[in-house]
Formats: sequence, structure tokens, C-alpha cells
Amino acid sequence: MAKSNPAALVESFKRLAELAFRVTTTQLVHPARFKMNVPEGYTYENFNAVGHPTVWSTIRHFEIARLLGFWADTGDNFLDMRKIDKMIFIASLKLSCDPGLYNPDMKKQPVETDNELVYVGKTSFKIRSNLFLSQAKGAMVQQDISFVMVDTETRRPTVPPAWWVDKFAPYSLPNEGPIKANHLNFSNWTGKVYDEEYVVRSMDLDAYFHLNNICFIRICYEAYVSSFVRQFGHANEADAFRNVKDLSCIFRGEARLGDLLKISFAVDPNDEDTCHFLIMNGSRLIFQCLIKFFRDSFLFYSFGQK
Repeated sequence: MAKSNPAALVESFKRLAELAFRVTTTQLVHPARFKMNVPEGYTYENFNAVGHPTVWSTIRHFEIARLLGFWADTGDNFLDMRKIDKMIFIASLKLSCDPGLYNPDMKKQPVETDNELVYVGKTSFKIRSNLFLSQAKGAMVQQDISFVMVDTETRRPTVPPAWWVDKFAPYSLPNEGPIKANHLNFSNWTGKVYDEEYVVRSMDLDAYFHLNNICFIRICYEAYVSSFVRQFGHANEADAFRNVKDLSCIFRGEARLGDLLKISFAVDPNDEDTCHFLIMNGSRLIFQCLIKFFRDSFLFYSFGQK
């Protein structure tokens, strides 16, 4: 059985959900809301070289919650995903972090994610996820993520089934809509652009055998760190690991094993703490991203200034 057919994909997602964490507690609050608690919290591999949680490990918590909610073999599922004979792909993502996420005095503690459908459009739907630490007040991270459904035969975007819209559209919250992103137009950009390259590895792939959406974000961050160290040297490399405040992404295409990607980024002309990224796969633009950093380095360096 080919590992990319719909039945095999469901089995892959189910197994990934089961293996995601050693211990989890889950709750389907209602058909459009799902909670996951991870008693072990952030683990060793979730932290960077300066001891702060990486933004992609945080997004991974949300991804695993969706895996468990969508595909775990527990009867009723979050958003009835196991009843839909279509694939789903991420179209866009927006995320904001509270500075408390990077508190150096933070102790190891359980992590909870609360995931809720907030918008159903004609061709897409949006889930809002909040991440909580058991010893902190309020959400440490909020993420909005938009999905499109894709026909398994044509591999083209398609409208959600009518029964699904009828059931879940009433859960939409007032005044919610698609994710809006404000990305730099590189074609009209006259400032400095930094370029890096990346070859897609086997460990970067998801169950569709495409570059996993979280890896796009990690690749952009690593391009920033590499360029920073190249400009300022290893003596200051700890300052390259800046904490992410806000993130906004648009997924425009795919990458597969062995593809050579070109990552370009530029500092926002109006905010030196914000960088705009794009990823090209050959001649195709496959990803755009805006990352705003906290000004949290012990020594602050601005690209182009020393």
C-alpha cells in the first residue's frame, strides 16, 4: 500500500498522534474545541543554545494537539476530521508570544493547549490555539492558523463538504475572518538582502513527504542566525538567538527531499526588530514570513551596523 494514499495517511497521522508525547491528557470540550495537557512540558530538545524555548517547538505543541484531536482513535474527533475524505493543508499562520515564555527563572512545568475553531469561510477555516504554562497567568502564546481542504484526486483546493459547513460554521466567532498578513514586497526593495541556502533533509518531511510547515519557520530563523554570526562573528553569537515576539507566515508551495532552497531576508525599513523572509524553490516562491523579535539581547546589533 502506497504510503501517500488517503488511508495510509490517516494511519500515519494516528500513529504520530499516539507517539507524540509519552503522557498526555486530552479533552474534547465540544466538536469545535479540543484541549491537550502535557505533564512533562517542554523537553530538552525544545530549547536553544541559550536555554529559551524555540518558536518552532512551541508551534509543534499546537501541531501535536491537532494530530491528537483530528486523528487519535478515541471515538469523536475534533472537527470530525476523520469523516472527511480530503487532505488539509496549512495556508497561513499568525502567532504572538508573551515575554513570560522566555523567563529565565521558568521551572519545568506542564503545558496546556486550548484549540478552538473560530472561523469558517468559503474555502478555508481558522483555528485559534492558546498555550498555557501551569505556573503562569494567562496565555503565553496565541496562534491563529488557516487551513484549506484539498481534493485527494486532483490535488487542488476545494470547498469543505456541505454537511461539515452546516455543522461547524455556527461555531465561528463574531468579527473573525481570514488571516491578514503584511509582507515586504521584495521586488521593489532597494535595501540590503541577505541570502542563505538549505537542502531539504529526510528529517524535515511530514506524512505527506513534503517539507513540514514548522521547518519553514525554523529554516528562516536559522538563516537569520547564520547571517548574524557571519556579520558579527562567533564572539557575539549568543546574541543571534533572539526571542520571537510575533510571527506571520503564508505557505505558497511545497518542497521535497533533496530540494535546494534559497532563503532571502531583509530588515523592515521602519522597525529594526522585524525581518521579512521568503523562500524560493527554484523559480517558485513557496513561503513568506515576517518575524518580529523582542529586543532582548544583552548586546544589540542591527544588521548593516556594527
